[in-house]
Amino acid sequence: MEPATIDDIFAFNESTRERLKELAADVSPEIANSIPEGEKWSPAHVIEHLALTEASMAKVCGSLLKKAAEKGETANGPIVISEDFRNALNQSASFKAEAPEMVAPKGSMPIADSFAAMVETAAHMTKIRRMFAEYDAAAHRFPHPYFGRLNAAEWLMLIGLHESRHIEQLGRIIAALK
Repeated sequence: MEPATIDDIFAFNESTRERLKELAADVSPEIANSIPEGEKWSPAHVIEHLALTEASMAKVCGSLLKKAAEKGETANGPIVISEDFRNALNQSASFKAEAPEMVAPKGSMPIADSFAAMVETAAHMTKIRRMFAEYDAAAHRFPHPYFGRLNAAEWLMLIGLHESRHIEQLGRIIAALK
């Protein structure tokens, strides 16, 4: 993904969410909590993890943009996606990361509840969307456990990229359970 604007990132994230919904529609109640051989998570686990992770990433975006707003750091041109972030993304394709405890699925959230949580997160992102246009999304950074210090635009981009990665995983899990 090579976004030119924040709107490009939001559009990518929205289309990715639609792909997730379509795939999740294939998850029957019988397989929702089943873990196939060779996997650590069930379909419900994957979707719960996405709900937890996206809520966390949305909070980080809001916090970084709020700092820029408080300091009067206004947007001044194109979005900034660092070379370090691009390199980390390329490297991440070849390794399997372990979810940090705070976003690891507990196995207690039904798929419908996970999607309801994602709707709440999307509503939060809609509320702060204008801040990406008004304030410098690259002015402040917050550390990611695998990708280093990311700015708000990079965190926003990571929401859809992370979801895409787990869509592939979810597809494998569903296929193995059918």
